[in-house]
Amino acid sequence: MMKKLVLFNGRWFDRGKTGHAYIAAHSVADAARMCEQIAGCRGWNAEIKNYFSKGCWGTKMIGITPERGLWVDLDEYGTEKPKRVL
Repeated sequence: MMKKLVLFNGRWFDRGKTGHAYIAAHSVADAARMCEQIAGCRGWNAEIKNYFSKGCWGTKMIGITPERGLWVDLDEYGTEKPKRVL
């Protein structure tokens, strides 16, 4: 039986770039590991727990099937879909 995915969305910051992140993970810890892997910095656990919307996939993700991964949108106010980075 597959583990249920938890959906998150919130602000993204990585090497001076900011935007919005959409995450489908097995837990907050799993989501934090993915962010740390891409951004190369720690501290994502508290960021996700305190500032991300849990259970919300986001309107820009309409049409994208949730599967374990991380999508980033550096052009938050544009019309392009977020890019999958992991």
